[in-house]
Amino acid sequence: MGGGTAPTDGQPVDYSRLRILIVDDDQLMIDLLGRVIRRLGVRGAMTANDGASGLVALDEGTYDIAFCDIDMPGMDGVEFLRHLGSRPNPPAVVVISSTAEVVVKTVEEIGLAHRLRVLGALRKPAAVDDVRAVFDRFLDTGSSPTNGRSGNLELHADEVLSLLPDAVELHYHPIHHSETGAIRAVEALARLRHPTLGLIGPSIFVPICERNGASTVLLRAVLHRGLADLARLRAEVEPSLHMAINISADDLASPDLVGEISSVVARAELPLDALTLELTETRIVRDTAVPVEILTRLRVRGVQLAIDDYGTGFASLKQLKRIPFTELKIDRTFVSNAHREPRTREMLASTIELAHKLDLLTVAEGVETVEEHTLVRELGCDFVQGYLLSNPMPFEELYDFLRGDYVATGPRAT
Repeated sequence: MGGGTAPTDGQPVDYSRLRILIVDDDQLMIDLLGRVIRRLGVRGAMTANDGASGLVALDEGTYDIAFCDIDMPGMDGVEFLRHLGSRPNPPAVVVISSTAEVVVKTVEEIGLAHRLRVLGALRKPAAVDDVRAVFDRFLDTGSSPTNGRSGNLELHADEVLSLLPDAVELHYHPIHHSETGAIRAVEALARLRHPTLGLIGPSIFVPICERNGASTVLLRAVLHRGLADLARLRAEVEPSLHMAINISADDLASPDLVGEISSVVARAELPLDALTLELTETRIVRDTAVPVEILTRLRVRGVQLAIDDYGTGFASLKQLKRIPFTELKIDRTFVSNAHREPRTREMLASTIELAHKLDLLTVAEGVETVEEHTLVRELGCDFVQGYLLSNPMPFEELYDFLRGDYVATGPRAT
């Protein structure tokens, strides 16, 4: 059966290989969610009626996504997430609940604090489109379906390191002006081409690179390829286009990085202000002088600096004070459903207001519905990024997309 639109290439997605675990004590909700999952082409799901049973299921098999209720007898969902966070290869998590919004949001934050991949929260009963969006989000963030095997565990460090840098491929996710829909920039997203597993996303191979001191090798590959693509796009399609590239806190250990980045930009014959480096808040620099010095020197030379996934870390205001950021990317947890959740709306509005008072541009991430787009535009957010307007895409598709007409007020046609 299958359905949906691929986050990476606009083609129909086969969800059938996804392995799903549902942890919920309400059999009716299990049956309803199971029906939705099967409608999307997934063959079925393992179920557990509380957190303890869910952990047993994880001991006996490997799962891509765990749908987890909050209020359950025995081990509740919050305790389940804590145990999940201590496991070496946990599935991505979707919180499913009918409890109060503020509790659900808190549980999402707890999951993030345990370094879990929280794909979002769904109200009971979950709708087909909402579950499809979760599946697409999971696939785009880089996890390969287990395909009946422990896909993540089979990817060893030696394997990843041997593929660098030649197997690195880039997909580009446009960043649109919230009012006009015009594309101001594209974010370069790294993938790794595995000879047998196909295209592997960053959530699998980037942590391996970071743990083995290879993050800078990856950064160099993304810089060289991304800026070469940007130079061609600016010369042939869009002269004012910018590019955002993610940088790890681990890359900020050597002062030589400033000269290296400057040289790569110069070789591409680009101005330094055409490049934005995105630093994820949850991996923000430690309290040492060298990373702040490097970021400051890059900013002095003209490179733009963005704090990514803003709102998911615990030192936001301190980092905004310490580092000369030019842009604030608001995490999708503060965008998703903000139009119908008053507390989330107020947090989103106050974040945009604070950023503008600090002379920072704002980007709302994860905009997936017309209602979310309308709200962030009304609140004065400068730019938006999300599947509503465009998907991440390889260079050739991006080239054609930029040369054609794109729609600013609805989903991209496929």
